Amino acid sequence: MAAFMLPLIALIAFPAWSSGELVYRWPTPGSEWQSSETVVIFGFDGPVPTGVSAALRGSSSGSLAFSEHLSPDGRRLVLIPDQPFLPGETVEVSASIRGSERATWSFTVRPVEPVPPPADRCDEPPVHQGSIPSQAPSSSVWLPADFPAFTFNVYGATGEGNVFFSPLNLMGSNSSTYLIMADNTGDVLFYRHGLAGFFNVEVQQNGLLTFINGGSYADSPGWVEIDDTYTVVDSFTVTGYPTDNHDYTIAENGNRLLIGVDYRYIDMSQVVPGGNPDALVAGLLIQEQDPDHVPVFQWSSFDHFEITDACDYVDLTGATVDYVHCNSIDEDEDGGILVSCLAMTECTKIDRQTGELVWRFGGCFSDNPDFTILNDPLDGFSSQHDFRSVGGGLYSVFDNGTHHSPKVSRGLVYELNTQSMTADLVWSYQANGLYGSHMGSMQVLPGGNAFIGWGDVTGVQVRPDFSEVTPGGDLVFRGRISQRLLESYRAYRFDWEGQALVPYLVALVLPAQNCVQLTYNVFGNQEFSSYDIYHGTSPLDLNFLQNTTMNQINLWQLPTGMNYFAVKARDMQGIPTGFSNVDSAMVTWTGTAENTAAPLTAPGEIGIRPNPASASATVFWPENWPGEASIEIRDLCGRTVFSTSREGVNSAVLGLQALPPGIYAVSVVSGDQRRVEKLAILR
Repeated sequence: MAAFMLPLIALIAFPAWSSGELVYRWPTPGSEWQSSETVVIFGFDGPVPTGVSAALRGSSSGSLAFSEHLSPDGRRLVLIPDQPFLPGETVEVSASIRGSERATWSFTVRPVEPVPPPADRCDEPPVHQGSIPSQAPSSSVWLPADFPAFTFNVYGATGEGNVFFSPLNLMGSNSSTYLIMADNTGDVLFYRHGLAGFFNVEVQQNGLLTFINGGSYADSPGWVEIDDTYTVVDSFTVTGYPTDNHDYTIAENGNRLLIGVDYRYIDMSQVVPGGNPDALVAGLLIQEQDPDHVPVFQWSSFDHFEITDACDYVDLTGATVDYVHCNSIDEDEDGGILVSCLAMTECTKIDRQTGELVWRFGGCFSDNPDFTILNDPLDGFSSQHDFRSVGGGLYSVFDNGTHHSPKVSRGLVYELNTQSMTADLVWSYQANGLYGSHMGSMQVLPGGNAFIGWGDVTGVQVRPDFSEVTPGGDLVFRGRISQRLLESYRAYRFDWEGQALVPYLVALVLPAQNCVQLTYNVFGNQEFSSYDIYHGTSPLDLNFLQNTTMNQINLWQLPTGMNYFAVKARDMQGIPTGFSNVDSAMVTWTGTAENTAAPLTAPGEIGIRPNPASASATVFWPENWPGEASIEIRDLCGRTVFSTSREGVNSAVLGLQALPPGIYAVSVVSGDQRRVEKLAILR
């Protein structure tokens, strides 16, 4: 290695605060495989001293220019290089603190960019296709045709607020999925539509709703934050590393705690017998960003854990090694960082000021049991998915229980005594041998109830996806997603609801009808009198298509290829809102009918399209019919096999998947008007 030249010094002036001692440095001295986009961080136990001068020099790039950033608490000085570091180079950091003190160290940049395992999201343009659920939930808002069915049961006094969850279809990489907020009756109040799944839909302590929409941490687009107008206000991704989609926390000081993946190629034959000499090893990367998106704290498991800390059931000989698999991140009462490490069956606390390990709370089969577990008949948790601070020395865990015998999942609360180093199980709940092999959550509500998301649950015929129980263990609420291929990543209850300013639009392809269904709502306000529909073949060139009083219409005659849509809502005075989101749909058929909210029918009659039908059909009736319309489908024996009602509109989408093929009579009754039309279902 070539000798370093005298570094270029950049003086950084700060106010005359009292001096603090240097207690944290990033990257860790002597560390390897650092990101080319890494920042350099000096952390002090008090305010950054005055008159700090610092320099960076790379073995290949020479003297490096940088800008400086002071963290909001004034304790961390961040050097942000103007250009990325070069692959494989060693970077020397030097700083003068208070004139006489010097801090020098070096780190090495990763020689190549690791290639993450293949993502499970499709790279093709999204085509919003979906089947009609056999059971539609009740709703104060209009729902797209493929909205997932679910049932809620209330057995007692629940906590305040609404239920937040997101059914995932893990069988399809480009699946249509929804983020859902619903009240105790199952009434849907708000939703978002996406592909490849929403993860960790959570209301943070600052009142923002956060989530991520993506199929894997290799390609997650970032954590989205929306306010109580359902408006996106910000989004965060990990700088320099793939963003993990397991969890995200907004800390009390307003900073964001993110999970990243620190991939490195390692000769595992030097670590374990039979190890792969060119293994891709996934480590845990924790990154704290301030509101300006600048990393002010960073931590890598490679600096603090051994790869062999993984439990014996983790394969360390494969081409890819995931020896930590962090699946939750939280802030403790004193500001420390709490993480759940599934592959080590360990819950860990990290000092946020120094980066050092505070303690390692290991479950059964863990190699690092700092605590002795008391009063737990199963001797601790196993392959857990969730670890949170409850307060007062109490911590909650969702125990997936993969390595219990028999396998069983539990919601747990432990009291940790850091003097005696004991972990006393003070509360637990399990439901009739219920087992969720992965995912899941455990939330202690303000009133004391526990809200448990069971993840991928098996083991009982009628399985709850989430439950709420009292401190005494009495079940007061149960939620179940009707379609068996759908799973719940996490589920929460929060006393939170918003009021939208503009419509939210979902454009959905209905393949059986060769049409695009548009559904749009102004969440929290359904008093708008009409809606302007805009359409185009480019998201930047949308033209007015039509105005309708309906919250849902079908469009048949559209150009082939990608189509884009947006909506404005008009109030009773005709004053429009701003535009909705722009949504898209891929059209693969030739238009066969006139685009209209209510296709032409004979005066005073009803119409059904398509007819014959397969998965669904839309029934239309005259706009001048008064009041609520009741719709029924009867079979040839006169039995009612489907019924619903609509008010303020003149159409309804009928789900037909639960009905066998045959001839049916569809009746619409509104006031003194009643009409009947035949419907054929073919498959």
